[in-house]
Amino acid sequence: MPQYRSPLFADVTRLMSDAVGVAQGVRREAETLAKTQIERALSTMNVVTFRRRREDLCGKRWR
Repeated sequence: MPQYRSPLFADVTRLMSDAVGVAQGVRREAETLAKTQIERALSTMNVVTFRRRREDLCGKRWR
């Protein structure tokens, strides 16, 4: 007996897959924004971060 695949289920599956992709993108953007804001705030203070300490010790900038 042939298996019938409903276009509705295919559309719902595609929609859910796209929603997960969008959510992952939003999460990455939020993480990047938070990291940028924290680095900006720490740079205005007289705080030595791990990256800054490593640059002082190694004598080169890291990305």
